[in-house]
Amino acid sequence: FFNSYQYFAMSVYLNNINMEGFSKYMKHKASIEIDYAQKMCDYLILRNEKTFFQKISQPNYNWVNVSNIFLTVLSIEQTSFNDLKNIYNIALKINDVAALHCISELINRKNKDVETAKKFILKFSKSDTVKMLAVF
Repeated sequence: FFNSYQYFAMSVYLNNINMEGFSKYMKHKASIEIDYAQKMCDYLILRNEKTFFQKISQPNYNWVNVSNIFLTVLSIEQTSFNDLKNIYNIALKINDVAALHCISELINRKNKDVETAKKFILKFSKSDTVKMLAVF
């Protein structure tokens, strides 16, 4: 849920600096992260496992510019991707086929999210803000 919270904070920040396209993109990412969390919880509930919720930390607000936001996005996506790979490896060790199927789908999505973040960062590094605004 923290990732969703972080993306929503990014959306608000981007809206405040009049970057509505990027703001909508981050709001969309926030809803996707909620979907991921719901899928994981649904799987645990289906398996009669207990789910626990912890306090969510305040999101980061220390962005200097839009490029910095996408570096944060890349970090979030890479961390999530690695966490899912670790869960996948545990499921593989215990031969939990249902978990492998569920997590494989999420890993594939996260891998695409990592690549998308890298593309945005590359575009930022090769162009100025005006060109980036054309993307959205």
